[in-house]
Amino acid sequence: MEEIICWRDKDGVPRCNLEQASIQSSPNGMNWTSEGTGPTLFAKNVLALYVDHTKTDKYFEEFMHDLVLPLPEAGGKIIRQEIIEWLRSKGETVE
Repeated sequence: MEEIICWRDKDGVPRCNLEQASIQSSPNGMNWTSEGTGPTLFAKNVLALYVDHTKTDKYFEEFMHDLVLPLPEAGGKIIRQEIIEWLRSKGETVE
């Protein structure tokens, strides 16, 4: 996936082009607007595209603060290259 795209539908519900793969749940689903279960779930699902479960658990909180929570409330994008560069800055090898 080249970019994760986030937006709000006409009712203001957070949406994204990333399917939820994590078995964890959040009352409001994946979102990017405030700390809690929604952004945690979102961060873990994005990271799961690039690293294994152990590393997802290791990095999700920092990733959430660095790349998820800064997204505008209305939505935005996280580009694949940003994710790869972020993981490389942590010493991970990602293609």
